[in-house]
Amino acid sequence: MTPSYDIGRMSDRCAATGAALKAGDRYVAALYESPEGEALIRRDYTPEGWESAGERPGALFAHWRGVVPAAEKSDKPVIDAGSLMGLFEQLGEAVEPRQLAFRYVLALIMLRKRMLTSQGMREARGDVPAALLVRVRGAAAEEGPIVVIDPALDEAAIVDLTEQVRTLLRLDA
Repeated sequence: MTPSYDIGRMSDRCAATGAALKAGDRYVAALYESPEGEALIRRDYTPEGWESAGERPGALFAHWRGVVPAAEKSDKPVIDAGSLMGLFEQLGEAVEPRQLAFRYVLALIMLRKRMLTSQGMREARGDVPAALLVRVRGAAAEEGPIVVIDPALDEAAIVDLTEQVRTLLRLDA
């Protein structure tokens, strides 16, 4: 079964303070697992609201920072390259299947956008899962590859998830 990442649009208010989020304002977007664990809920914060929110709930899936786009520029990505890399790195410690699938698809998108370079694949051995090996474009070879666990999705699921993530983050190809 393909995980679903159907997320609502950005809110016009900070989830912690209720302050308005206007075009040009910086924000923090956070994705939380629903109590049933079947959906992700998006909450947006001002940077101050995010810092004052205190301890994050255990259901925090991922978060990123951005700038509220102008209304007429709604087709712009909701996440810049630096934030996209931060989101990818943040999910590096993921163990939940939905997070692993999200990170894997994010890596495929970042390979296509030439933010990462492929270093090959690691085959599954015993309890060690298969993985995609990548490197940040321009990183020194001695840094070693980044391991992206292969969530063992079929091709149709990867295509579906890629489209969901691209739509969620409004990323072009």
